[in-house]
Amino acid sequence: MSDITDFLGNQKEIDGTDLFHMILWGNEKLEEVHNFIQWMFPNRTASQHNLEAPLLTDEDIQAIESSDKLKMSIALCCERMIRFYFIDNDSWKTPGNHNFLRITRIFLFLSEFKFTSSYKKTILLNLLKEDCPAFDECWGYWYAALDNKFMGV
Repeated sequence: MSDITDFLGNQKEIDGTDLFHMILWGNEKLEEVHNFIQWMFPNRTASQHNLEAPLLTDEDIQAIESSDKLKMSIALCCERMIRFYFIDNDSWKTPGNHNFLRITRIFLFLSEFKFTSSYKKTILLNLLKEDCPAFDECWGYWYAALDNKFMGV
């Protein structure tokens, strides 16, 4: 097991907190803590903002694909972030907000797996129904991340 699969399996803590406690965080905590997103949704490119962020490997992807427990953890992470972005919170919809990068990261991660298509669609549909001019700067990145060609977040 890797650090990523250990964390997603709730067997590793990051800064004293395990995955399931992070999922229970309130919106304020999700907004103020910045390193959790790289653990919930790791990708293949080093984070520009968190030098200790894990990198997703082919072995991690295979381990996740073959584990119902890890798939359920990812589902819980997706559900929590969907609630954060589209149900409980509007404060992030401002130009240049760091949550735009988080959404790109989420799309990059989800694009690695076949079983996550419903989450990608849910996030994308919610973004599309928003009337938010601040999103205009992001559509190209989000499209590329969904197509898994852009690897810069």
